[in-house]
Amino acid sequence: MALNLNKTDESNSSKSTDSSSRFDLSKKDSSQGGNEGSDNVTSTKSKTPLYIIGSVLILGAIIWYFFNQPTAKEVVNTPETNMPAIDSVKAATQDAKVSNLASDTTKKSNPEIIAKEINNKVPVEFPSGSSEVNSVDDAIVANIIKLSNSNSTVKIRLNGFASSEGDLATNKVLSKKRADSFKEFLVAKGIAADKISCFGMGVENPIAANETESGRVKNRRVEIIIE
Repeated sequence: MALNLNKTDESNSSKSTDSSSRFDLSKKDSSQGGNEGSDNVTSTKSKTPLYIIGSVLILGAIIWYFFNQPTAKEVVNTPETNMPAIDSVKAATQDAKVSNLASDTTKKSNPEIIAKEINNKVPVEFPSGSSEVNSVDDAIVANIIKLSNSNSTVKIRLNGFASSEGDLATNKVLSKKRADSFKEFLVAKGIAADKISCFGMGVENPIAANETESGRVKNRRVEIIIE
């Protein structure tokens, strides 16, 4: 009887050991499972700051980009750095224009230059058979007046001409009347009469063909000679 009890005790002890072993294994499993879950949480937590840092960096880059773009005021004002050079060019151009204008004015007021410009020119034409002033070149007349005002000793000779119609004697008289008529015109403009002398040249020295009316119109004229 005593022997049987001992075996029973051994069997119970073995069962107890097995059950405690099983219990321990389950604990290990549960602890391992708990550790794995912890690892997952830790991994997720470790990844979360990376997302935040990346987002902050991208946001910072965007802010930096926009703050480093030129403003509208800067864009508008940028060309102003070239303004001094542009102003210098404009000033130089303006000075050149003024200089040229002054030079032209000097030339136009120079009696010798004026005399060359109007010498042997035709300031007036006449109708057929008439000594009435018909067609006047205002620019030539203006220069005659300017020359007379700037040179008190200037002498102006007016040569009157006629076309070939009619007899020579009549045309000779008519050509002189044309010169006299133009002299009166100039005196009325303020030129002293004693500066002007008049001559009738008749049909001499035609400047156009007398065979056509247009040529004859050009030959009915007065020419100016500066002496």
